[in-house]
Amino acid sequence: MSDIAVKPPSANVSAAPSACGCCACPSGSAVRPDAEKAGVNWEIWGGLACALLTFAGWGGYHLALPALYIHALYFVAVVAGGWPLLCGSWRAIGALALDMNVLMSIAAIGACWLGDWGEAASLVFLYSVSEWIERQSVRRSRRAIANLMSLTPPRALVRQLKGKAQDLIEVDANEVAVGDIFVVRAGERIALDGVITEGHSQVNQAPVTGESLPVEKGIGDEVFAGTLNDSGVLEARATRLAQDGTLAHIARLVGEAEAQKSPRQRTMESFARLYTPVIIAVAATVAIMPPLIFGANWHSWFYRALSLLVAACPCAFVLSGPIAAICAISAAARRGILIRGGTALETLAAVQAVAFDKTGTITEGVPHVTDFITLNGQPRDQLIAVAGALEQQSQHPLARAVVDFARREVPSTVVAENVQEQEGQGVSGTYEGTRYHIGRIGLAKAQLDGAAAMVQSLQSQGRSVALLNGAGKPLAVIGFTDKVRASASSGLLHLQAQGIAPRIILSGDNTAAVRHVTEQVGADSYQSELMPADKLRIIREFGQQHGTTAMVGDGINDAPALAQADIGVAMGAAGSDAALEVSDVALMSDDLNKLPEAIAIARQARSIIMQNIALALAMKFIFIVGLFLNLWGSYSLAGGVIADMGATLLVTANALRLLQSHQNN
Repeated sequence: MSDIAVKPPSANVSAAPSACGCCACPSGSAVRPDAEKAGVNWEIWGGLACALLTFAGWGGYHLALPALYIHALYFVAVVAGGWPLLCGSWRAIGALALDMNVLMSIAAIGACWLGDWGEAASLVFLYSVSEWIERQSVRRSRRAIANLMSLTPPRALVRQLKGKAQDLIEVDANEVAVGDIFVVRAGERIALDGVITEGHSQVNQAPVTGESLPVEKGIGDEVFAGTLNDSGVLEARATRLAQDGTLAHIARLVGEAEAQKSPRQRTMESFARLYTPVIIAVAATVAIMPPLIFGANWHSWFYRALSLLVAACPCAFVLSGPIAAICAISAAARRGILIRGGTALETLAAVQAVAFDKTGTITEGVPHVTDFITLNGQPRDQLIAVAGALEQQSQHPLARAVVDFARREVPSTVVAENVQEQEGQGVSGTYEGTRYHIGRIGLAKAQLDGAAAMVQSLQSQGRSVALLNGAGKPLAVIGFTDKVRASASSGLLHLQAQGIAPRIILSGDNTAAVRHVTEQVGADSYQSELMPADKLRIIREFGQQHGTTAMVGDGINDAPALAQADIGVAMGAAGSDAALEVSDVALMSDDLNKLPEAIAIARQARSIIMQNIALALAMKFIFIVGLFLNLWGSYSLAGGVIADMGATLLVTANALRLLQSHQNN
């Protein structure tokens, strides 16, 4: 191998997308990454200063230092730690949306007004700790996606011409153009998406597809950036720029998905917007009414009202859904499952029936021609060439099978004119003055003539059958087979174990072929010889009869049915931008077992969200009742913060279980 030249990195390398930025920030305000980073730094340094000064004040109190000295320490601690709190409150008040920042600010200012500087400093310090823990928890849930981006190597070995020789030059991956040839040695990660031009190896694709075992790759196979070349040396032609690779696309889509709120999250946030002003009103009533009506102690009841404000903070309640959703989406992405936001997550958890496209979903989608039977003594080679010329214009899997068959069987090619493809009906075109049509048997039964027995024989063997007509007469019968996916039977069995029924197969193929596949995989029922409009109608009826319905297809040919279903699931979406964009859920590999796994993640997320809501409300209720019944013996703002922080930590830890229970094998 030639020597490797190292080219210095470009000064304009674009940074990887940041996975930072807490969506659960109390203020809920959207800020630029640089401004957010500056804000976070201020909060960190202010929080540290607040902690040191608060501990110094506590120490001074126990050492019986002068009160002025202690109050000064507490005052500076409140200012240092409370400044972000006050800024958040100011933004919330300006937006006419009272939030937990406002509650905490009122409590801190009230404590200062009462002269309880130690309580005010303790409140601000503990709230800063709570916010830091909350932010770290959210960052941890997002770190899985950030780690994905770090898997892509920043440099690539590119083969370049140097005179008459070829050299390997190490360059910045961002400088590699589409069409460039790059080399990946054994044990190295692949820097860009590409197609192998030389070599054979085992590639670990777990970061993209979630597959636990390496996959054999050879000439013509696709490879993805960030995956690991386990053994041999590979040469590949770049098919995407570094920033447009599949892994980068997945990371961007997951980031967008995490920002999309589910109906339940929006409901909780709406509740919090009403809840916060109500709590402020209740606290004001608690502070004023008992002293006015019953002559109670003003200081005691005002302090009790401040404790109520702190304890009733809706932070844990509001966070109960978003953190669980983020964890679920991140955990699914690590398993090769892309869930497009909170709404898709909730819908997936509620799925009660599933419809599958046959070709490319239940089967591998790589059919091949097994029979090409001419009728009435027609010239076989010429008809094969005509069929190949017609299907050259189509992207249907059966069309590709005919084209491949024609290339193998007939060295010479013909060119058809006025070729037209009609969705679901086949392809027509003209050759030497004769109009030909190739399409499904179901559309041409009236024209079978003497071919009926031959068609019936092929269909009884589970073959898909197409008919080539010329001048309105049948000229040839074409038989196809398509291998059933190894994961189809187990995937449908797992769905049945989850209580999902019916599981139906929808196909435009003939009845005998579809029935054969249905029996092989153990589906509940099937519908055959369907047009695209028929699939739409069946999906609509399915939803009315059985509730929330998922449609599983290849993401392109089945786009209308995927859109009609409550949730559309694209199979084998790795490397396909179109499949990633049109689906609610994308299974990056061709493994149908990923579907029940996705449903299990969504159902666990739904369960955890409900648990979190119950936990948050129960802890608030217990603390507030204890506060009014004087069960705690005294009223402490710090105690209220600890109760609120405890609830927040509980719901966060509960949500993080999603990341632990769905780690990659």
